[in-house]
Amino acid sequence: MKLMASVGAILGIRLIVMAFLFTAIAGGVLAVAVALHRRRLTVTLARTGRLIAAPGEAPTELRAATPVSRFAYGPAIAIGSVIAALVG
Repeated sequence: MKLMASVGAILGIRLIVMAFLFTAIAGGVLAVAVALHRRRLTVTLARTGRLIAAPGEAPTELRAATPVSRFAYGPAIAIGSVIAALVG
């Protein structure tokens, strides 16, 4: 959250929405890449489907996540922000 706030301060109100969207896309691409690298794509897609199908169960599902299911989101924020700065 702090990184995205600092990006907003640098890019300004006009580009922060674009940076957020590009960050979300970059995060999705990185999540798939990490899942492929860890040979967990099927498990990741199944868990994502459960989150979408039963959003009320999301807190329980997220607490049950093992460390191998997590990855750093900072690179996605950096990639999305740089793309927004270049495009905007």
